[in-house]
Amino acid sequence: LVPYWHTWGGANDRLAAAKPATAAVWGTRLKWLKEYTRTKPLHAEAYLKWVIDRHRLKTRPLTLIGARIRANGAMFPRDACLKHCTLELRAFCSTVDCPLVAFGRDHAAGAAGTATQGNLSSSFRAAAAAAASREESATPP
Repeated sequence: LVPYWHTWGGANDRLAAAKPATAAVWGTRLKWLKEYTRTKPLHAEAYLKWVIDRHRLKTRPLTLIGARIRANGAMFPRDACLKHCTLELRAFCSTVDCPLVAFGRDHAAGAAGTATQGNLSSSFRAAAAAAASREESATPP
């Protein structure tokens, strides 16, 4: 099980739940680092996805959310979007272009949060509406 959020073009490397053989590959993935960096620059999530693919590991989405909370009790700004991100919206929750991630960046920079939040992209709104519609149609009357 791998988190569906914050994959940044690869696989979220913050946590996983796996059987022992899979966990062993996951936990010792640094031994393939030299091979990987011969042809690609190092990017943690992309590298983990490469290891997963190289070893044909099967993954399923882990729906547990893990936000980073700082010592002062504040949530890391880019994790603020996680309370809104769903499995259906993972295409947006996993990119730097996620409007909620952008809102977290803008908010951290001191921008007017309500103005930024009001400007969510139309593609995000469309994805949210489609996800809500699917949830409504899946609910029995």
